[in-house]
Amino acid sequence: MEAPAIELTISEKFGRDRTVVLSDEEICYTICRGYDTDNPDPSLIMIPDEMVSRVHCSLAWTREDGWLVADLGSTNGTFLDGRLLTEPSKVAHGITLGVGRSLVRISLPSEEESTADETVVLPARDDEAGNDEPTIVVGGDATVVGGSEDEETVVAQGDGETVVSPPGDDLQTMVAGADTPADAADEKTMVAGSASDEDTTVYSGNARDEASVDGGREDAILSQIDDAMSGFGASLGSGGPGADLVGRFAEAGLINSEQAQRVASRVRESGRTFFSEMVSGRSVDENRKIYRWVAEQYGHELIEDLPLLQDRLRDPVDWLPPNVAERRQILLLKDDEDGNGEVRYCTTDPFDLTERDWIERRTRKQSDMTLVLPSTFREMIGQLRSTQNVDDDDQAVIPIMFTFDEEQDFRDDIVGQDVPRIVEYLMHRAYVQKASDIHVEPTETGLLVRNRVDGMLHDEIQLPPGLQRAVTSRIKILANMDVAEKRRPQDGRISVIINKSPIDIRASSYPTVHGEKIVMRLLDRTSLSPRPDDLGLSDKDLQKLLDKINAPLGLIMLSGPTGSGKTTTLYSCLGSIDRRTKNVLTVEDPVEYRLDGVHQMQVNEKIGVTFAAGLRTILRQDPDVIMVGECRDTETANMAIQASLTGHIVFSTIHANDAIGVVTRLLDMEIDPFLVSSALTLAIAQRLVRTVCQNCSKVPVQGEVILQRLRADGVSDEKLENLGIEIDPDLEYVNPTGCHVCRDTGYSGRRPVFEVFEMTNECRRIVMSDDFDPGELSRIAHRNGMETLVEYALRLVDEGITTHAEIIRVLGENDS
Repeated sequence: MEAPAIELTISEKFGRDRTVVLSDEEICYTICRGYDTDNPDPSLIMIPDEMVSRVHCSLAWTREDGWLVADLGSTNGTFLDGRLLTEPSKVAHGITLGVGRSLVRISLPSEEESTADETVVLPARDDEAGNDEPTIVVGGDATVVGGSEDEETVVAQGDGETVVSPPGDDLQTMVAGADTPADAADEKTMVAGSASDEDTTVYSGNARDEASVDGGREDAILSQIDDAMSGFGASLGSGGPGADLVGRFAEAGLINSEQAQRVASRVRESGRTFFSEMVSGRSVDENRKIYRWVAEQYGHELIEDLPLLQDRLRDPVDWLPPNVAERRQILLLKDDEDGNGEVRYCTTDPFDLTERDWIERRTRKQSDMTLVLPSTFREMIGQLRSTQNVDDDDQAVIPIMFTFDEEQDFRDDIVGQDVPRIVEYLMHRAYVQKASDIHVEPTETGLLVRNRVDGMLHDEIQLPPGLQRAVTSRIKILANMDVAEKRRPQDGRISVIINKSPIDIRASSYPTVHGEKIVMRLLDRTSLSPRPDDLGLSDKDLQKLLDKINAPLGLIMLSGPTGSGKTTTLYSCLGSIDRRTKNVLTVEDPVEYRLDGVHQMQVNEKIGVTFAAGLRTILRQDPDVIMVGECRDTETANMAIQASLTGHIVFSTIHANDAIGVVTRLLDMEIDPFLVSSALTLAIAQRLVRTVCQNCSKVPVQGEVILQRLRADGVSDEKLENLGIEIDPDLEYVNPTGCHVCRDTGYSGRRPVFEVFEMTNECRRIVMSDDFDPGELSRIAHRNGMETLVEYALRLVDEGITTHAEIIRVLGENDS
């Protein structure tokens, strides 16, 4: 007897259906999470649903039982017509499987394969596309076809008799395989339905086969699935998917009921296996105990140490690069000496059968699995990644990963750790705290590490004096500096991946009497604002900026002190330009971020590549848009202005206190006033102010109390008046209290404040006048709608985003 073809209609959670007709040449199919394009294997039925396990359930055909469906230890269970599947069950006409948040309706087209005691349901469905499907119930020798509320309901008996129920009437039909009274509970099948709402309930004779199916609305089944899944892990060993495995973990003392519930909750969100979520975030010692137990119980070999894994690792293959190996958590091992033809691999998750199947399909061999500790696996991946080139200058990328428990254990015994790992820990901590800079400072008493978070330096850790030279040398090696040279400053760059985020680190050494001080600036490529819309400009100022960016020519200059966000604004502007139709070139010192489609050059004064020389070369490259990192001297400023006047958009930065100060600074550099007024189209001044921590409890404070605090801190009423800050004593303002998230500062994160000056005809006349008055230019610009830095910041105070104290700290010298 050959396996008959089987048809599946998969109703995915996205509201779309697709039908899969299984070939009768296959006798076993696996329903798993994934996309058909990932692995075009006919034996895999992939569903793009994050709540479907990597290996969820199977459909298999046997000569004795026909088609069977079985759960494969999935993390959130398989549901048969709304019931949790606890043992293999036969597949009949039209059963509905609940898999994750999707429904798989299975039908066998041939009615000859059905038996008299089978009950089959094909639930009706009215999907978003308006496709109505009838409800078909096959019980014993009867078929019930339920139409919609305006159609007739037809009951077809096995003996040829047909019963027609009028539209809208409730339908109750007793269907039995033989002439059996309705109360014969052992062999009866009752079908109760309503033609008006397309609900169908099926009760089969055997109590354990009872099923309730909502034929008109699939969410009834999904509701039952959610209800069942919500209790998963609440009672260990109570039956159901994965309960046996969890129960064994509990008996071994590896997990308790509360932990199992938390793991099961994470499983539902991530779609990973229960085991992978259980070991995630645990310490190395805890994982070692778990993996040793699994290896003993299931007869697997365990690799615990990196040297052993290095010795047994197979040469790299093209289809398993380090990034794929890390994602799949597998590495290939050398073959056995006996040459039995099996492919050997190691994995951190022995219960993920999809990866085993993937390797066997790739190699067309049977597989032999070995366990490896996650910490050992990560170290090996790090070594493999370090051999890959990530940039044209062959800069190696360093993967850094610390779990919460690893971080705690590491900090408790940091002095006893390896120096390379200590340096990685310092970078990890800075990234977690969202620090912009790491300061490694030698002192008389040791090595002080401070992180700049939200513009403020905070002590991170104090290392003993004996580690100073080793830590400094390690950083210099990573940054490709000269380790032997300790008398002169050096610069370098480090590329790392922290928690899967690519980070560029600019390192700088500075000789001091106690040793070399090193500062590392962290540049997170993922934090760049892709468009000016995301910068936080007001609608009016944003429109001005976009108009100037899209103009045929002009000079746009940004001003502000170091660390005020000028680079972020510049790159956001460049990112908004259509780089497919325009030639965009930059000269920077240094190139902090890499932008696709932008040709970037770095200043190198040692060989004569200055801003002026780079700009001179750019003008020979047929540019449309030019970005000059900084106008440091008259020559660079003159060339930038000439470039803007000859049909180019030019971006640059300059150090000035405010937007009007840009004009003053250019005139002080002895640039002709006519050139300044003609070339400069927009000047933007910006600062970064800390924002109120959203995790803190915010207690409203009267304005009188704020005034008293400011006076106690030395802020006079005259200073407030000069800044244009008015605090109403009777109004309430936001006052953050501080918490562990913000280090009890009350602030978390920063927000830019802007001052945007547009050069108008009236302003041009003032700039070109013989008695140029910056105050008069400021008054005209303000009259034309320019909002000063302080006015912009005060709007943020009114919105509860920042505070008066923060405005004074950042803008205290920008007197109106």
